[in-house]
Amino acid sequence: MVNPDEQPEYRHDTIGLLAQRVRAAREKGASVLMMMGGHVVRAGVGPCLIRLAEEGYITHFAFNGATAIHDFEFAMIGATTESVAKVYQRGAVRPLAGGRPIHPRPERGCKAGPWRR
Repeated sequence: MVNPDEQPEYRHDTIGLLAQRVRAAREKGASVLMMMGGHVVRAGVGPCLIRLAEEGYITHFAFNGATAIHDFEFAMIGATTESVAKVYQRGAVRPLAGGRPIHPRPERGCKAGPWRR
């Protein structure tokens, strides 16, 4: 996971400009929507996203379905993987409610998925 208190290795000329525009929008009371795909969360920057929201820079997030899967994996097993199916097949991810999977269909789907032809 990326630590939001540490200086990132990644650099790009437009990050400063983006930060200025986000600050200016928030100073005017405008909402700031951040849209992204799953690889952002998969890369471990969830703590940075949380910090941006807590400090009021980002007011809304829009994600695709892969983001939910990676976030779920971090919450349940502390890591994420490209192959959610393999994790389910090993039984490593089992969201439980009273000792049973909350919803058994994802597990069944991984066992009988289209890759098993």
